[in-house]
Amino acid sequence: MSAAVFPIDFTLLQRFAPVIIAFIVFYVIFELTRIPKRLKEKAAFEHLSGRAEGTVTNYRKERILRYRSTDPEQNDSYEYLTIISYQFEVNGQVYYGEGEGSGAFWERDKQTICYDPNDPDDNCTLYYLNSKTKSHFLKTLLFFIGMLVFLYIAIVVFAKLRK
Repeated sequence: MSAAVFPIDFTLLQRFAPVIIAFIVFYVIFELTRIPKRLKEKAAFEHLSGRAEGTVTNYRKERILRYRSTDPEQNDSYEYLTIISYQFEVNGQVYYGEGEGSGAFWERDKQTICYDPNDPDDNCTLYYLNSKTKSHFLKTLLFFIGMLVFLYIAIVVFAKLRK
């Protein structure tokens, strides 16, 4: 698309700029407050440096209560987790484990397992390890910016169609 089709309407950008800036500042502050927790969790999982491909032997969905509402007109808030049983092999010996895993259909048969090379019985899924130690700051920020661009283009197109 050329610039003539989607001219930049700076008045529209100026109107939404305070909201966009406030959201970005809030999100950055939120992520910065989580850094100490992520670093502590990363240190707790540091010993799980071994990797193996695990075979999923069973999986189930579990509903976990996140928030119980005190207002009878509001619903409680739940989180759904995929709990998997798995087995993996290290140096010819088979080890077993159970824990939170990816619920994606393409990962129902195989998942990467992280284990302690000195004690492979101490293990978890890479999915769980990443959920505890990785920040999704950049992904979320890029998603938000992409949504803003999409909304801006939609507003410009809608405005042109109304003329």
